[in-house]
Amino acid sequence: MTLHPKAGDVVTDVEGRAYKLGEVIGRGGQGMVFREANNRLAIKIYTGKDPAAQAEFQQRFQAMAYRKTLPDSLVKPEAVLAPPYIGYVMPLIKKHTALKELSYYDGSQGLDEWYNGLTGGLRRRLVLGAKIARAFSDIQYSGLAYCDISPNNVLISKETNKSTICLIDCDNLTIPGAAKYMAIGTPWYIAPELLVGSHLADSLSDGYSLAVLLFQLLTLEHPLMGDAVKEGPPELEKKALLGEYPYIAHPTDTGNQLSTGLPLDIVLSKRLQQLFTRAFVDGLRDRTKRPTPGEWEEALWMASYMTCRCPRCNSTQYAVTVSMKECPWCDYAFESSAIALFQSGLIVEGEKGSEWKATDTVGALCLDYEMNYVPYRLCVPGASGEWGDKTAAVIHRVRDSEEFILENVSDLELRVLGGKGWQRLTKGKNVPVAPGNRVLFPAPGEGQHMTRRLARIHKSQFGAG
Repeated sequence: MTLHPKAGDVVTDVEGRAYKLGEVIGRGGQGMVFREANNRLAIKIYTGKDPAAQAEFQQRFQAMAYRKTLPDSLVKPEAVLAPPYIGYVMPLIKKHTALKELSYYDGSQGLDEWYNGLTGGLRRRLVLGAKIARAFSDIQYSGLAYCDISPNNVLISKETNKSTICLIDCDNLTIPGAAKYMAIGTPWYIAPELLVGSHLADSLSDGYSLAVLLFQLLTLEHPLMGDAVKEGPPELEKKALLGEYPYIAHPTDTGNQLSTGLPLDIVLSKRLQQLFTRAFVDGLRDRTKRPTPGEWEEALWMASYMTCRCPRCNSTQYAVTVSMKECPWCDYAFESSAIALFQSGLIVEGEKGSEWKATDTVGALCLDYEMNYVPYRLCVPGASGEWGDKTAAVIHRVRDSEEFILENVSDLELRVLGGKGWQRLTKGKNVPVAPGNRVLFPAPGEGQHMTRRLARIHKSQFGAG
């Protein structure tokens, strides 16, 4: 039997608690979402007609409600509805909006005002993207697939100075390949193999959807909708989504390049450009070559650290040593900023004693705020996830000066090389640093030959990195 719930109806959960339905706040192919009359909860009710699908959804809702290992970023069921309804009760998320508000530009405001002012700019998008990628990494490590990744199912804080995220519609979660009646996704975000029916939804198809979502968040474009598709008949869009047209930034096939929109090197770091090429060139057909959520998270965090703020228009953009001379948004001609460039390497014994031998460059932190937080991710090899987010040190900018104050806020013992030679810096202590100084962070384990990180403070300018 198919029910038609409406505002004012009263439903109960399996524990006998009653809820009065308020206004409809969401509607989709699988059901409706109501605000509860007391404005504290939301209630999703499945409205499909297939009895077998109804049974599967009821079983899935119950499993999600009682599962204890779901990631914290998911809006989880608090209770399951009792018959004759099929659905669940969940917290009502306030002061958040759908990610699509940052992914779709309607042209009603100037692009620079909308991208940088009204929606928070590049740095905020990179941070949101990193948190979204971590959420899907957590889902993958839980042995589940989300199956319907789209900007409609990701909520972000409305305030542009905040970057909190949460995922809704957790009834999409399933064991990969196990859900017979699972919707395969939202148009534009569905992996080609799902459209042709060669695979069931799993973590690899989620990986494709995540890549599309991230690309659109940063560039405002779909990775397969180039000039050839946009300027052709409508049926070309379907062919593009099936993977029959090349990536708009394909390194060798220029048949579907995009001549409009944001230049990719303004909004994508070099590492992000490489990952998107893997996702939409190598990974378009070979699912196993798609970047993992963990790779996206790491690259997005590193890109966010490399952004600096324009002193005139307040936009954020990449800062590297070889760069443009003007802000790409307002053409402001600036002189320079300062960055801490982080290297991995070893302490080796040379003719003059212990020497630093760099093996590779890890990333950079732009020092454009009064307080610049150095995360473990940058300064300790192997630091990732919540550990990588934690602050190891703070670099305070001295107003109207090229000098900074380095403060150790961790249990790590740092060593700073300046005009007085190497100084040890323990927790709670601080020391002045300036361009030319170096900061050595300890290895994560014991032993002289452990890889460690070194930060070099020097000047930089804005540009893609």
